[in-house]
Amino acid sequence: MRRSLGPLVAAVALVCTSCLGGGQSERVVLVDYSHDEFASIMVGYFPGEITIAQGDTVVFRQTWTGEPHTVTGGTLVNKMMAKGKPWIQFFDAFEHLLVQGALPDPENPKGSVADLFEALAEVKDAEVRNQLIDAYDTLREQGVPLPDRKKPGKATFESLVQTVDEESNKFFESSGVTMAWSDDDNVTQNGGQPCFLDKGQPPKDQDKACKQAQQRQPAFNGKASYYNSGIIPYEGPQGNTFRVPFTPDIEPGSYFFFCAVHGPGQSTEVKVVPKGADIPDQASVSKKAREEIAEFAEPEAETFRDAQDGKVSLDGKTLKAPFAGLQAPVFGAINEFIPRTIRTRVGRQVTWTMMGWPHSVSFNVPKYFPIIQFARSGKVSLNPALDKPAGGSPKPGDLEPGAHIDGGTFDGKGFFSSGLLASDTYVRYSLRFSKPGRYKYACLLHPAMVGTVVVS
Repeated sequence: MRRSLGPLVAAVALVCTSCLGGGQSERVVLVDYSHDEFASIMVGYFPGEITIAQGDTVVFRQTWTGEPHTVTGGTLVNKMMAKGKPWIQFFDAFEHLLVQGALPDPENPKGSVADLFEALAEVKDAEVRNQLIDAYDTLREQGVPLPDRKKPGKATFESLVQTVDEESNKFFESSGVTMAWSDDDNVTQNGGQPCFLDKGQPPKDQDKACKQAQQRQPAFNGKASYYNSGIIPYEGPQGNTFRVPFTPDIEPGSYFFFCAVHGPGQSTEVKVVPKGADIPDQASVSKKAREEIAEFAEPEAETFRDAQDGKVSLDGKTLKAPFAGLQAPVFGAINEFIPRTIRTRVGRQVTWTMMGWPHSVSFNVPKYFPIIQFARSGKVSLNPALDKPAGGSPKPGDLEPGAHIDGGTFDGKGFFSSGLLASDTYVRYSLRFSKPGRYKYACLLHPAMVGTVVVS
């Protein structure tokens, strides 16, 4: 069901006007964003392109959604973004269509490559469909050993997934750009801590940070091989910023910055023009950011409003409320418990359906619960209490799509948490309550995601 963007644009405009400041010689780029109607993640930089003059400053201002981010640039990033554009476009389009249920799941690869392209031919969104096809063809032209989409023969979807994983990993690893997130879902030190290099690349060992002298931020001259903020420290819901001053003598041209946690899909292109040239003022930059946020938010808003009716469709299935998080066909998620208040009786099972990104169902959450920990030594890490079940909730292990975890019975005492749960489609988590009462709960990873269970 499609809805008009008019009211949404107006609502976003009211929110953004106050948060997109910027002096005469600086311009503001928003890092992530949360919808004004519901808590959400919008994994992007807004706007995705900005023009400044030599000597100006770009202020990257992060909206705190619980997701960590970095601002990472340099010549290594420029080369990666230029050569890796087909990979970025391929993954962007595939993820978009996967969330819509239009394509087979690479985490559960079945069928053939022919089946994949037959499904793709049925996709109504011609722009995204063509983006995926063009990227696929470009990758083949570059020598990536992908099956001919017109004559795939007996090639299986599983073999295609394996080739895509191996070849894309090979490309991005060879770029020399260090990511801030590890395969075991924690912060790397070579990417999660600040690092500013004139040449070369950070240590290959993900547990080894750049030297202290290399962690002091200089102005950006466009020649640095690696220019990385590290994880932006939390300073408040609207106070998380990383400022990039550009030198007065920087060569005019384009410079890319991306998030080393979420990958090249979250990036912005900074175009530098000679000092004195006309550039868009902050009001124009803010307007462009609002328009991009509104476009990004539309499918999230549609999913949220559908869920308020008590059900959503996913992969041909109808999933019913209550929900703990929702996935939308964009690089982001909806961080809401729907409905926010659940009424039940003692001993009766309450079952949440969790979709999209990892979430938890957690009771008696400590007043101060840092998601990212910054040690005096400089080490940056994810709070280990995030992922672990507590208070009797079982450790789930590897979760298959549609898995059901029985959390047991909660008596209202002590910290009780499901731990972080997620799958590529959905999982279910159940809990019973042994006593009447009003129980507030939250997602440990996403602070704005809160709810209440009223037990009679």
